[in-house]
Amino acid sequence: MEPDDRFGQPRHVTAGGLPEDPPLRALADLVAVAEQMVEVMALIREQAADIRGCRAQGLTYREIVARESRPLIVQILTDATARFEGAGTRFRQAKAAALRGEGMTLEEIGVLFGLTRQRISRLLQDAAASLEK
Repeated sequence: MEPDDRFGQPRHVTAGGLPEDPPLRALADLVAVAEQMVEVMALIREQAADIRGCRAQGLTYREIVARESRPLIVQILTDATARFEGAGTRFRQAKAAALRGEGMTLEEIGVLFGLTRQRISRLLQDAAASLEK
């Protein structure tokens, strides 16, 4: 760790001696999850084609679900959505914390994010709480 920054937060450094950049790390995580979404979309397209084919053969949805490969589209979508939302939240938190650390007000950050000052405050509180874990 390096000396505290001007807001009293310790500055972490990477192995190369450069300051750690939480928003960039969160962005990299978001991009990784987004890339996984491409695979999810392909799987959904494949299963959707199978469902359409089964319906064209006159099968009921009960029959189709019994034949579908697992996990089902609804399960895939639920999991992928949760991962994407989590990564997006972590990125918003890191970016808001960085902007706040650079002196922006809650109102200014709120305008940029399209959120209220109160929501930005909560976002920053949640970010701080997740760092404590």
